[in-house]
Amino acid sequence: MPDGLPTSVAIREVGPRDGFQNEPEVIATDDKVRLIDGLARTGLRRLEATSFVRADAIPQLADAEEVLARIEVPEEVSVSVLIPNERGLDRALAQRERFDEVSVFLSATDTHNLKNVNRSVEDSLVGLERVLGRARGEGLHCEAVIAVSVGCPAEGVVPPDRVVDLGRRLRDAGAQELAFGDTTGMGTPRRVREVVTAVRDELPSLTLNMHFHDTRGTGLANVLAALELGVDSPSQYLTRLDAAIADARAEYVMSAVSEIALLRRSLSAPAQG
Repeated sequence: MPDGLPTSVAIREVGPRDGFQNEPEVIATDDKVRLIDGLARTGLRRLEATSFVRADAIPQLADAEEVLARIEVPEEVSVSVLIPNERGLDRALAQRERFDEVSVFLSATDTHNLKNVNRSVEDSLVGLERVLGRARGEGLHCEAVIAVSVGCPAEGVVPPDRVVDLGRRLRDAGAQELAFGDTTGMGTPRRVREVVTAVRDELPSLTLNMHFHDTRGTGLANVLAALELGVDSPSQYLTRLDAAIADARAEYVMSAVSEIALLRRSLSAPAQG
C-alpha cells in the first residue's frame, strides 16, 4: 500500500463541458440543464458546467449563457466554467453570481496549441496571464490546465521541465491549481509519475489535479499512479460520451477509489482473535 495515497479523493465532473463538446450532434439546452441539475445532486462537490468559447469554433457549447442562467445547483456544489481568453471572460462575468471557479487552458507544445487555438504557447500565456489576474480580482478560484502535458501526438514525449516552466508562469499569474491534461491519451503511469513529481517538487504551493483520457486504455492506471503521488482531484466524465477520445469514466474511478479505501481500512483494522 503506497504511503502517498490520499485519505480522500475529490472527483470533479466535466462531462457537461468536455463531454458535450466532443459529441457530433448538438445536445438540446433543456437536456443539458436537466443533466447538470441531476449531477449536482449526486454528491459531487465540483462540476464544470460549460465553456465560453466562440460558437463557430465549438457550436455544441454555443448556449453557454443560457445553460449557466438556467441551471439550479445546490450551494454546496462549486460550479466552474472554462475560459479560453479575455473575450470569453467578459461573457462569463456578465453572470458572475452564477459560478465560483474558472479554468484556463493551453497546450504544452506549440504544435498542439497552434492546432487547438491558433496561437503559440507564448501568445496564449500572455493572454491567460491577463485572464487570471482579472479572474482573481473578481474573487474567482482559478485553475490552469496544461493540455498534452505528458505526451503530444505531434511532438512526442513532453519533458517534465517544460510543464514545470509553464506551471510557474501560470502560478505567478494567479492560478491556484494546476491540472495535467493527457488530452490524447498518450500518458502512461511512468510518464505521469515523472511529470507529477517534477511539478510537485518545484511548485509546492500549487494544488495539483489531473485530467486523463482513456484513448489507449491507460486512463485508470494513470489516475492511480497520480493518486499514489498524492494528487487527489481527478476530473472525469459521467460516462463515455465520445468513443474516440473519452475521459476515464467517473464510475470506474470511483470504484477504484472505493476499493483503495476498503483496503486501507482493512489494513488498519485491529487483528481479530
